[in-house]
Amino acid sequence: MIRIIHISDLHLEKETPSFEKSTIINALAEDLTQQVNEDTLLLLTGDLIDKGALNFSDKSNAFHTFEKVFVDPILLKNPGLKGRIFFVPGNHDIYRDKIDKYSESGLKSELSNVKVLDAFIQSNRINSKHLDRLETYKKWESDFYKRFNSKESSNFELHTS
Repeated sequence: MIRIIHISDLHLEKETPSFEKSTIINALAEDLTQQVNEDTLLLLTGDLIDKGALNFSDKSNAFHTFEKVFVDPILLKNPGLKGRIFFVPGNHDIYRDKIDKYSESGLKSELSNVKVLDAFIQSNRINSKHLDRLETYKKWESDFYKRFNSKESSNFELHTS
């Protein structure tokens, strides 16, 4: 039977986590050793970083820092999770300075049902102009999953120049 461990809203604020956050991360990694088996999936959903990396000195590296600070300690103590971790970005994982208010209001009014949303996802495999806010996350996600050859990283693909 598949076991799913779901962790959400981590909100890593900066490159160096507080003592309290480091302690919690290490304790969590250790506690997971009692829960993880060969059928375990780990879901890390929403708000991996805080406020679009506002307090990071190098915003472009925020998700790599998240990986080093949070994911690596978990994998070190739970190597069976390699290739079994899935990420879903949240509203804090986007870069707000890349949001166009006119596009945003149009998307909110148009994406009103599953059929329209599915069409939007398909169209963004070719044209990702509405997903610029996720560009840094998507690049990191792609880098992360490259280590696991049989894994596809996402429904959304960003094409950057």
